[in-house]
Amino acid sequence: MKNSKGEYLFPQSRDDSKWEKAKQAAKDFIDNNPGFQLVFRGADGANAATIAGSDPYYSVSESFLGRSTNEEMIFYSTRNGWNMYYYLRPKHSGITDAQSGGGALTVPLQFVDLFFTNKGLKIEDDSNYFNYTNDEEDKFTARNMTSVDTYKDIYSGYAYFIPTSSYRIMKQFYNREPRFYVNFTFQNRRWDFDESKTYYTDFSLNGNSGQAKNGHDYPKSGVLARKKLYKSGSVPYNIYIRLTEIYLNYAEACAELGEYQNAINAVNLIRARAGVAEYGLNGDASLGARGETRIALADNDVLNAVRRERLIELAYENQHYFDVRRWGVAGMAQGDGWIYPTWHQGGEGGDMSGFNVLVDMSSTATGNTMYFYKRRTWESRIFTDRMNLFPIPQSEINVNKNMVQNTGW
Repeated sequence: MKNSKGEYLFPQSRDDSKWEKAKQAAKDFIDNNPGFQLVFRGADGANAATIAGSDPYYSVSESFLGRSTNEEMIFYSTRNGWNMYYYLRPKHSGITDAQSGGGALTVPLQFVDLFFTNKGLKIEDDSNYFNYTNDEEDKFTARNMTSVDTYKDIYSGYAYFIPTSSYRIMKQFYNREPRFYVNFTFQNRRWDFDESKTYYTDFSLNGNSGQAKNGHDYPKSGVLARKKLYKSGSVPYNIYIRLTEIYLNYAEACAELGEYQNAINAVNLIRARAGVAEYGLNGDASLGARGETRIALADNDVLNAVRRERLIELAYENQHYFDVRRWGVAGMAQGDGWIYPTWHQGGEGGDMSGFNVLVDMSSTATGNTMYFYKRRTWESRIFTDRMNLFPIPQSEINVNKNMVQNTGW
């Protein structure tokens, strides 16, 4: 891109001094502001003295909520608290006095698949992860696809869901990292934000939160975002910057400069808080902060690991949109297994996958009710390189004759 004089508007060569400045700025803040600390909470909600003594689910859940007790929020608005509760809650039609919402923030399975297993592994690297394809008809039975076992956190014992024979949970939703359960409401998950009663969320066609009963108020993928919902207290502030982001900024700058151990040390703090196994470089066989075996990571994967951690940890905090464009990967043709699943094509574009929410689970006419879990394309998106930048309004170009339109517009 050039201006009207033919001069480049962007640097034409790499300048590591910018990464040095970014690294130092993050480190200075971390080192010189002891009043800001990462949030560590016990199962009782009280501050935990050590990482090992903290509850991953409660620690993560409190870290992004705009409360005066949140010791890691740095820059925030005191004008309006988080106001998206309606969009994050399922509809729950037909359940008397249930907490109800619009079920609006649909999550593509491309993003669901990025979250790690409870071993800290990518799902494709965990041999115990339940996998299937749409063509494996023999797997589409209740016994093969789902389970009625209660699933509890491996560190704290917190019960993420308690299924019943009528509300079975898909096996892919078992044995995932705590942030997975912080971020998503999925089929037949018990609604645990309404402490006065117990009921389950059903996104199938005739379910309490499906299309037939609720019109457009349902997630088209069959998975709904839920991050920033909470059980009690108040959230009067909107957080724009929290300490976790500063650590991840530091990690990214270190990775870009080849300081891989420093980068992983910062990432491991975030993973340990979240109850996710830490990484180990260069044959590091020491145990992590929670006593778990470290996951071996090669130097050439450190930057990818930092980016993946950022996508997961800062999900739904207004970072993803800008990060993938800043990294120059938003138009990635084929998923790399770090930022996008290997099976996804088109980066921010392409086919968005979800479960078959249009199957009638109440009717035997559709055959096996487990067909809800057959993956389908619910939306196809277009992303081209020009979308990395917005077009400059023609009215502004008309006013300033020296202004040049962004490439592609």
